[in-house]
Amino acid sequence: GTFIYGGLFLFESRNFIFSNSYRIGGLGELDPNTYALYNLLAISVFIQQFMLGRYNRKQSIFMSIASLVILGAGFLTLSKTYLIFNFILLILIMIGSHKKPKHLFKLLLILSIFFVIIVKLPLFTDSINSIVARIEMGRTGGDLTTGRADIFRSYLEYIFSNVRTFFFGDGMYSYMTMLKIRPHNSLLELIISWGIIGTI
Repeated sequence: GTFIYGGLFLFESRNFIFSNSYRIGGLGELDPNTYALYNLLAISVFIQQFMLGRYNRKQSIFMSIASLVILGAGFLTLSKTYLIFNFILLILIMIGSHKKPKHLFKLLLILSIFFVIIVKLPLFTDSINSIVARIEMGRTGGDLTTGRADIFRSYLEYIFSNVRTFFFGDGMYSYMTMLKIRPHNSLLELIISWGIIGTI
């Protein structure tokens, strides 16, 4: 399903030029960052199963193609987090492959083919350049995280200045009445809703 959705997104986007002022998630139904990280999760599951030797040759070929489509679709969201976590994922793969160098070689070969293809396609080169430009625009932690660092700081200040909230929370969606904005972080959302005791 993720493969088909990603393929349709690539097809629909073939003539678009994405920019910081025009970003979409998938076929326009999702937040770009949510869709990008969803794609990263799908690729991670494939890599995990591949490294464990769960796929035969035909399955590996199909899943490799599917992962390249999903990877490409993720880049179109212009998500900075997506780019950074792809690099982290690659490092984790290298660390986890020290006992299976053959698997690492195959994965790096697949990625190399992918990057040889995308450097020829303006759709992907424009997207990657836009992601890098979005990272370069960041002068502070708040800028670099598109305001999320400031949101986290506000939530942490609120939680730590209210002992009852810290331990027991303020209830589901209470943040919408107090701080007027979602935490953009699952752990903070749990703590402010349920507190440390409720979360545990």
